[in-house]
Amino acid sequence: MIELVFVVLIVSILAAIAMPRINSVKDDTEAAKVASNLNTLIKDVKQFYHLQYDFVSNYNDLSIKDVTDVILAPAAGSDKPSTFYSIGTIIQMSDMVIKSSGLECIGINIVMTKDPMSGEVSHIQVFKAKDKDKALCKAIYKEGAIASILNAGFSYKAFAYTDDNGVSVYQTINMRDGVGDMGFIPLD
Repeated sequence: MIELVFVVLIVSILAAIAMPRINSVKDDTEAAKVASNLNTLIKDVKQFYHLQYDFVSNYNDLSIKDVTDVILAPAAGSDKPSTFYSIGTIIQMSDMVIKSSGLECIGINIVMTKDPMSGEVSHIQVFKAKDKDKALCKAIYKEGAIASILNAGFSYKAFAYTDDNGVSVYQTINMRDGVGDMGFIPLD
């Protein structure tokens, strides 16, 4: 009987040592999967923007499934549709998430326009979503490609106004948050 107790004790100690390592490998696998999905999404949206954007006649019928095979879900509590919608000359889809083990770790907004007078530039906004404080999400944010995307940004010149002489005046817009919670990827 004493031998059985010792065997159980040794197995318990080994399990206690191995479990954090197993969970770490699981988190690393999820992070790699999210990074792959995010990179595929960015590539697909850019390809759609450059090759098909001009040929779509009704953007309100355009679903994310028409653009990419990456599965996005509406963020919890979002009232936004899972289709693109128009705001003037700007087409966008917002409040979407890439889920990982049921958690909302990565949020996505997509903005597309080819109107230089809109004051907007086509981009994908990637941000830390609702479950950002959960351990799995934190592991995902540390993954190299995700960390780079969350720190990405760019600048562009946007139409501001036309002066009294009829000359267009532009201002520089900086698309970056500077703290690593939100990244911006240009489509142009």
